[in-house]
Amino acid sequence: FIGDLYQTVEDAYRKTVINGPNYSSPPQLSVYLNDLPSNDFNSIFMALPDLYQEIFRGSKERDGKLSPLEGQNRPSLFVAASPGSFYGRLFHPNFLHFVYSSYSLHWLSKVIP
Repeated sequence: FIGDLYQTVEDAYRKTVINGPNYSSPPQLSVYLNDLPSNDFNSIFMALPDLYQEIFRGSKERDGKLSPLEGQNRPSLFVAASPGSFYGRLFHPNFLHFVYSSYSLHWLSKVIP
Protein backbone atom coordinates (compact mmCIF):
# COMPACT_ATOMS: atom_id res chain seq x y z
CA PHE A 1 0.00 0.00 0.00
CA ILE A 2 2.78 2.48 0.85
CA GLY A 3 4.42 1.89 -2.53
CA ASP A 4 1.12 2.48 -4.34
CA LEU A 5 0.50 5.66 -2.34
CA TYR A 6 3.99 6.94 -3.12
CA GLN A 7 3.55 6.12 -6.81
CA THR A 8 0.29 8.09 -6.93
CA VAL A 9 1.91 11.13 -5.31
CA GLU A 10 4.93 10.90 -7.62
CA ASP A 11 2.74 10.58 -10.72
CA ALA A 12 0.68 13.62 -9.72
CA TYR A 13 3.85 15.62 -9.05
CA ARG A 14 5.37 14.53 -12.37
CA LYS A 15 2.27 15.76 -14.22
CA THR A 16 2.51 19.07 -12.36
CA VAL A 17 6.19 19.48 -13.28
CA ILE A 18 5.65 18.51 -16.92
CA ASN A 19 2.48 20.56 -17.43
CA GLY A 20 3.09 23.44 -15.06
CA PRO A 21 4.83 26.70 -15.97
CA ASN A 22 6.64 26.94 -12.63
CA TYR A 23 8.92 24.44 -10.96
CA SER A 24 7.79 23.42 -7.50
CA SER A 25 9.80 21.49 -4.98
CA PRO A 26 8.86 17.83 -4.62
CA PRO A 27 6.31 16.93 -1.94
CA GLN A 28 7.31 15.21 1.26
CA LEU A 29 5.12 12.22 2.03
CA SER A 30 4.89 11.04 5.65
CA VAL A 31 3.15 7.75 6.37
CA TYR A 32 2.18 7.00 9.96
CA LEU A 33 1.25 3.43 10.76
CA ASN A 34 -0.92 2.67 13.77
CA ASP A 35 -1.65 -0.47 15.73
CA LEU A 36 -1.98 -1.53 19.34
CA PRO A 37 1.32 -1.48 21.29
CA SER A 38 1.05 -5.24 21.86
CA ASN A 39 1.35 -5.90 18.12
CA ASP A 40 4.78 -6.26 16.57
CA PHE A 41 5.91 -3.48 14.20
CA ASN A 42 9.31 -5.13 13.62
CA SER A 43 8.31 -7.06 10.50
CA ILE A 44 6.98 -3.87 8.92
CA PHE A 45 10.15 -1.93 9.67
CA MET A 46 12.34 -4.81 8.48
CA ALA A 47 10.55 -4.63 5.10
CA LEU A 48 11.15 -0.87 4.69
CA PRO A 49 14.70 -1.05 3.25
CA ASP A 50 13.43 -3.19 0.37
CA LEU A 51 10.51 -0.81 -0.16
CA TYR A 52 12.82 2.22 -0.20
CA GLN A 53 15.16 0.47 -2.63
CA GLU A 54 12.27 -0.37 -4.94
CA ILE A 55 10.82 3.14 -4.79
CA PHE A 56 14.02 5.16 -5.05
CA ARG A 57 15.86 3.06 -7.60
CA GLY A 58 17.04 5.64 -10.13
CA SER A 59 15.87 3.92 -13.29
CA LYS A 60 12.59 2.44 -12.14
CA GLU A 61 10.44 1.33 -15.03
CA ARG A 62 6.77 2.20 -14.84
CA ASP A 63 4.31 1.49 -17.62
CA GLY A 64 7.21 0.69 -19.94
CA LYS A 65 8.84 4.11 -19.41
CA LEU A 66 11.66 5.27 -17.18
CA SER A 67 10.72 7.80 -14.55
CA PRO A 68 11.91 11.32 -15.48
CA LEU A 69 12.15 12.16 -11.79
CA GLU A 70 15.38 11.10 -10.18
CA GLY A 71 17.34 11.93 -7.07
CA GLN A 72 16.48 15.29 -5.53
CA ASN A 73 13.54 15.81 -7.90
CA ARG A 74 11.53 12.93 -6.46
CA PRO A 75 9.10 13.18 -3.56
CA SER A 76 10.52 12.22 -0.16
CA LEU A 77 9.03 9.36 1.84
CA PHE A 78 9.10 9.05 5.63
CA VAL A 79 7.52 6.12 7.48
CA ALA A 80 6.86 6.07 11.23
CA ALA A 81 4.65 4.19 13.67
CA SER A 82 2.33 5.48 16.34
CA PRO A 83 1.40 2.66 18.70
CA GLY A 84 -1.87 3.09 20.54
CA SER A 85 -5.60 2.68 20.28
CA PHE A 86 -7.47 4.85 17.80
CA TYR A 87 -10.17 5.31 20.46
CA GLY A 88 -7.91 8.02 21.91
CA ARG A 89 -5.81 10.79 20.36
CA LEU A 90 -2.81 9.54 18.42
CA PHE A 91 -1.68 12.82 16.85
CA HIS A 92 -2.02 16.49 17.69
CA PRO A 93 -4.82 18.53 16.04
CA ASN A 94 -4.37 19.52 12.37
CA PHE A 95 -1.49 17.08 11.99
CA LEU A 96 -2.88 14.68 9.39
CA HIS A 97 -4.07 15.73 5.93
CA PHE A 98 -5.38 12.36 4.80
CA VAL A 99 -6.33 9.27 6.81
CA TYR A 100 -6.86 5.80 5.39
CA SER A 101 -8.04 2.82 7.40
CA SER A 102 -8.32 -0.59 5.82
CA TYR A 103 -9.46 -2.83 8.66
CA SER A 104 -10.49 -0.65 11.59
CA LEU A 105 -14.20 -1.44 11.41
CA HIS A 106 -13.50 -5.14 11.14
CA TRP A 107 -11.55 -5.23 14.42
CA LEU A 108 -13.56 -2.84 16.59
CA SER A 109 -13.45 -3.86 20.24
CA LYS A 110 -16.12 -1.33 21.24
CA VAL A 111 -18.63 1.02 19.64
CA ILE A 112 -17.21 4.45 18.78
CA PRO A 113 -19.28 7.21 20.44
